[in-house]
Amino acid sequence: MLSLFLKGDIFMKMLLKALIQLTMEKKIYIKSSSKLFIFHKQISAIITALGKIDWQESITKVFDLITEEFGYKKGYKVLDKIFGEYGSELSKEESKAFEDRLKSMEKNLMDKGVKIDHPKYNISEPVDDASEKSARSSSKETMYLFDEQDIIDKYTYDNTSYSGSDIVATITVPGRGPVVIGELSSVSYSILREKTPVRALGHINMKGYARGARTITGMLVFTVFNETIVYKLMDEMRDYGYRMLMDEMPTFDITILAANEFGHKSTITIYGVTTYTEGFGISVADMITQTAYEFYALDVDPIQNVERTSNVF
Repeated sequence: MLSLFLKGDIFMKMLLKALIQLTMEKKIYIKSSSKLFIFHKQISAIITALGKIDWQESITKVFDLITEEFGYKKGYKVLDKIFGEYGSELSKEESKAFEDRLKSMEKNLMDKGVKIDHPKYNISEPVDDASEKSARSSSKETMYLFDEQDIIDKYTYDNTSYSGSDIVATITVPGRGPVVIGELSSVSYSILREKTPVRALGHINMKGYARGARTITGMLVFTVFNETIVYKLMDEMRDYGYRMLMDEMPTFDITILAANEFGHKSTITIYGVTTYTEGFGISVADMITQTAYEFYALDVDPIQNVERTSNVF
């Protein structure tokens, strides 16, 4: 075993060279080529300057170097990655000392509320099987450093959009639970508020605005199947044989939930909806039949994020 002949400086060199190798293989990914070049130069300079030290001190120097370069949290992940890839080459004493330091760092992070969600490595026994070593070396696990991935995650989290297929709409009528409306093809609303300029004698510009009444209106478009949407919402009317139009319904709420494949969720709610126009048409030139309703509403909760279903490191 190589570990039988390791001294402190050799151990240190091996770990630092392993770190360079992992960045070259992009298992530890530094996006900026200039930062990668500078990082390699810094590591190479440290390797060249290494003196003869015992292996305990070399472990301390490795931990100090990595945490100073990458910060405590990312430094922990880098050290854990190196240990997972090359820890089996160390002696039992060296491996235990390194692992104890990692566990101490992990405990400190967890005490501060930092979630450690990356894969853990099982290297309690030396890896002798060549195929197992090959599988370890060909691991696709990639770690991002220098905040590039943090930037990617930030924009992934903050900037997202939804298509029509990501949306589920429900209508809630007083006294009834929400009903999922798959027939809703389109929904839109607009808000108009009267605002009157306030002027004063001798002043060219307006002094301010007087805010008046607000009107919320919009459009609902439903795909028509074998019956009107009214009878789906008010099925007792159909069962009793009563004819009912949309403008006769009690006011209802519309809730729209949007969720995409990245785990993002948003919601919109329109309160106190009542329709005042209805349009229906059928034609041999149309592949589908639709009904359109104009409505008034009492209030709107505009689109807003809800908690994501998964966390991104």
